[in-house]
Amino acid sequence: MNTEVRAIVAYIAGLLLTGKKSTSVLDHTSGKQRHVSSELSENTVNVFDHDLGCYIGGDIKGTTFSLFHHGHLHHIDLNIDVDQDIFEGFDYGASCHFSGTVSNDSIKIFDFAEGNYFEYSI
Repeated sequence: MNTEVRAIVAYIAGLLLTGKKSTSVLDHTSGKQRHVSSELSENTVNVFDHDLGCYIGGDIKGTTFSLFHHGHLHHIDLNIDVDQDIFEGFDYGASCHFSGTVSNDSIKIFDFAEGNYFEYSI
C-alpha cells in the first residue's frame, strides 16, 4: 500500500472503532503527522486529506465500507468488526490485502504487499 493510503485507512478505522474525533493521524514509522478532517454519517464516510488536498470517501453497508481515494484514483474495501476492534480490506491501487487492530488511540496495520506491520495513532 502507498504510505498515504495506509495512513488514511488507519485514520478511518481508528475513528470508526473508537468513536473518537481527530483532525490528524500520526504515522509512527515515518514520524509524519497527516492533517485530516472527516464527516461520518449513518450511510457515508468522507475524509479530506489536507496534505494531499483530496477526498477519500464512500458508502457504508453494515460493517463494509466501499471507499474511493480521489487523490490516487482507486477503490478501497474496508470491513470493520466492532466487537473485536479489528478491520481488514483490500486496496485496489496496490492490489493487496491489509488487516489491523485498534486499541485506544493506537492503530496497527499489517500490509500484505509490504509483509510488515505499521503503527499509527489518532
